[in-house]
Amino acid sequence: MATQERHVRESRIWAIIGLGQIGTSIGLALRRQCSGLAAFGGRLVGYDPDGGSAAASHAAGAVEVLVASPEAAAKGAELVILAAPAGDIPGLVASLAPHIASGSVLTDVASAKTVVVEAMDRHLGVHGNYVGGHPMAGREQPGPAGACADLFAGRTWVVCPGPRTSSAALAKAVELAKGVGASPVKMAAPDHDRQVAWTSHLPYITAVALARAVKGGLTRQPVQRLLAAGGLLDGTRVAASSPRMAGDYCRLNREPLLEALAEMATELDVLRRALEESERDETVLVPLLAAAQAWRVSLPARLAEPQAGSGGERP
Repeated sequence: MATQERHVRESRIWAIIGLGQIGTSIGLALRRQCSGLAAFGGRLVGYDPDGGSAAASHAAGAVEVLVASPEAAAKGAELVILAAPAGDIPGLVASLAPHIASGSVLTDVASAKTVVVEAMDRHLGVHGNYVGGHPMAGREQPGPAGACADLFAGRTWVVCPGPRTSSAALAKAVELAKGVGASPVKMAAPDHDRQVAWTSHLPYITAVALARAVKGGLTRQPVQRLLAAGGLLDGTRVAASSPRMAGDYCRLNREPLLEALAEMATELDVLRRALEESERDETVLVPLLAAAQAWRVSLPARLAEPQAGSGGERP
């Protein structure tokens, strides 16, 4: 491994720390021609504390060289991409800061940004060589087995600069996003966290609640399992996501998510009361359902990119 590492240092190096689904997908997208883009011309170094995930990602071709520690991955890298669980990233930032050269850039892919960007600014702000990131893409299957070279093609990649992020660091994050086929959108970290609390984290928590409720009902009446169909599968799809990863981003983004959950509880109560009243007035429930239907069918196949006034802008 030492010979390989010396050879890597002679070339342009990008490092991926965390070789699960997202980290492996980034490597695959960069190393292969993705969505008509030229493949990354440098070398990709990877690290994951799980030896099995590291080996699988390397075997899939996502990274060329595996190293033995996050510090070894970061040393000499032009860009360091943290694709670890969100809860691990502030600690990783602190431990890696002494190994990030002033001309290198540190970024990440976590679904919660305020805590991460604050940690980056605290440890790297003097050089400004940091920027938060979050690709709006993912699949339920965790680990390298769920990775895909086209995972980010056509998707939004949110870029969250901190108060001291340099223009060079921002440009490097944009280069990464475009390099995997995504569309970069610049947004302040708190704005990002408020929006994903509604568009990503609330749907996940709601799917978990639905899965738990249905599981309880089916346990009491097992024959109902035979009637589980598309509505249940669609409604609980994201509940199949990694509990460790999802638990981290929900915890780190808990305040905006708690606000969203309070609104969800209010809506459930409105529907419950309408259903109770429907015995006396059959017109009460349908308008609520129709309003939800109209909003849902108005959505494109993929949610639109942020518009003016939404907090997002093209970098």
